Amino acid sequence: MMSRAGRHSRAIRLAVATTVIAILALTPTSGSADTVGGQASSYLAHRQSINLCSGWMPDFFQQLTRTRQPAFNASTTAATLLALTAGQTYTVRVRAAGPTGEVALANLAAPGVTGGSTVTVKATPTGTITITWGQSAGATSFVFEVSTQGAQGPFVTAQARPVETVTGSSSFVLLGNPTSSALRFQLKLAPADGSPASSPSVTVPANGTLAAGAWAPQLNGPSLPTDTNLSLPDQFKGTITGVACPREMSATIGSVTVAFDEKTGPATFSSSTFVPTPGCNLWSPLFTNENEGWTSSLALRNQTNDAVDVDIRLRPLGGGAPIDRSLKMPSRATRELKPSDLGAPSGFIGSFGISSCAKPGGRSVAGELSGVVSHDKTGVNRLAVPGLSTENLSILNESKMNIALAFNDYQGWTSRVIVQNTDANLDSVVRIFYKGAAGEAVEQVLTIPSESAVALDFEKAQAPKGVLSIQIEPRGTVGAGILASAYHFGPEGIADAANGDVSGSTKVFLPLLFRKYNGYDSGIRVLQASPGASTPRIAFTDQASGEVVLRTTAPAAIQEGQATTWYLPSVDGLVDNKVYSAVIEVDSGSIVALGNHVSYARDTAMLYNGVGLRVDEPAQFRVRDLAAQIVYRAVEGLNSGIQIQNLSGSDSSVTVRFRNTVGTVVATRTVSVVGNSSVTVYLPEVPDLPDGFVGSAEITGTVPLAATVNTVRYTSPTAAQPSAPAPTGT
Repeated sequence: MMSRAGRHSRAIRLAVATTVIAILALTPTSGSADTVGGQASSYLAHRQSINLCSGWMPDFFQQLTRTRQPAFNASTTAATLLALTAGQTYTVRVRAAGPTGEVALANLAAPGVTGGSTVTVKATPTGTITITWGQSAGATSFVFEVSTQGAQGPFVTAQARPVETVTGSSSFVLLGNPTSSALRFQLKLAPADGSPASSPSVTVPANGTLAAGAWAPQLNGPSLPTDTNLSLPDQFKGTITGVACPREMSATIGSVTVAFDEKTGPATFSSSTFVPTPGCNLWSPLFTNENEGWTSSLALRNQTNDAVDVDIRLRPLGGGAPIDRSLKMPSRATRELKPSDLGAPSGFIGSFGISSCAKPGGRSVAGELSGVVSHDKTGVNRLAVPGLSTENLSILNESKMNIALAFNDYQGWTSRVIVQNTDANLDSVVRIFYKGAAGEAVEQVLTIPSESAVALDFEKAQAPKGVLSIQIEPRGTVGAGILASAYHFGPEGIADAANGDVSGSTKVFLPLLFRKYNGYDSGIRVLQASPGASTPRIAFTDQASGEVVLRTTAPAAIQEGQATTWYLPSVDGLVDNKVYSAVIEVDSGSIVALGNHVSYARDTAMLYNGVGLRVDEPAQFRVRDLAAQIVYRAVEGLNSGIQIQNLSGSDSSVTVRFRNTVGTVVATRTVSVVGNSSVTVYLPEVPDLPDGFVGSAEITGTVPLAATVNTVRYTSPTAAQPSAPAPTGT
């Protein structure tokens, strides 16, 4: 990697030259973030994991191995009789024949039972009886007969054949119906190899659940302990989708290990594991209470129309005794949780994990959660970072966690990067790649304790000085999901933060960018997340006209882990006093991106992650609702703006519903968004929304959308309060 970076050092230096301009723009000239300029924070709106009435899960499988044990043929002296009634006592006799006529068999027996010309034995729980006898004396055909009324009969013919053993593992889906009447689901199981899909339908009882299993046993083996058999082949890997629209649903994937022997007993199913619904978990690597002046709060939102039970666990940084809390969240409600609500003592610094997932022996219907963690310190800009769900995890052998921007002693800027292991039982070994602006690279191996978080030590790792990008890769033979966030601190109290990005995409969207608009300027940082190289292209759309006004290309290709930057005041073809959105594309591989905004007049800065859509996601599931988990109108000086970007080429109307903290709709706003453009919804300008409003906003449309949420509190008149969008970004 060092030599590969070296071969592209010129490209990296070009990218870094632009990065320096953008980062310098973040550096205030004087003042304190909350006494002179104010505070500004931004976060990316939550994208619903399902649209409540439909769901898509990409990893549904069945991997079974079947073997047949030869239980009977003409040369053996044993046979297994099948298809009998489990637990029933039978008297068995055998009629054998050879070339010259009937052959007498002696010493009929069964395990633990002796007999003569007949044997009496009880059938196993799988409905089988195994018998043995003496020499066949030239017999070439056999007829097995059983009677339930003793040796006097009557006898009927019984089946004898080889018996099956089945081992392996298999998926099942637990479907939930939160409504008061039965619900019919249409499922679709699509093999990964492109062969024809199957489309079974199932009915889930009112306020209940139904488990649909993948194992389709042949012969007379039992099904999985599920209500419905999906009749898949023994070797299946693919996706499962479920649609109940317009009714609501929930879905959770589980897996079992299977062991079944027809001859010896019933199937056993062990290690039942639920793979959480993407949005039923929420994590954050940083939560504090009066630690070096920092105190955190969590705006937690229930995304569903039903009350959900929520379990919250805090762990000290580096590991330690957990702090557990449970609560119930009303439908669509938002709750602002302080450290005291969660039992965090003074001086606490650590991470949290939150669950509303279905689990064996517990909750049968999963909820969906979203949240935003805010970090406050007197004299420092507020940080706001979304909580992360299952979709954001980096998993062993599947994906890397990408930190597109970090500072190691760069012109007064430093960063704190915190990595969290989400597994409750296993430590996670990770490999960390630090890449500097000039192409230099350093590698570090680190162990993250189970269910805990660790702050990276740049000095101990001997990370390059200056502007960095970081990639984190789970290692080992087992791997729990990891996540990471980066918190940046500059001179005079300026600060911002963003989450790490996993996987990346060939197309990334940035809903909000400024060029000398209300005192704000923006920069964009793009990182190559996958192996190989790409040359990013960017298209800027003018919000006012809805037109693409500039298309341009990065000055050079970037290798994996390297980044390039556009700083809007330096981009020829853009004009001052404008609001833009952007789309960044590459021909192959994947990228992640950050958008940042800075106001020199107020010494405030903001940071947010670009939105990349999964290329393997079915088109019908790309249209998902969004949620701004916490927004304000005139609350102790706080005001919020929502910037909504249309990710399609078609114009669309978008509805924004504002709900108070108990989940009641208090105002609705409908706006039009031009294809590939964006629109602003600024809360002080929303009719019927009262001053003092604290709550959430639901954003729905008929096309794929993305949105950033920005909140400002200005404490002096050094710059005009924006009447349209409050700033968002880095």
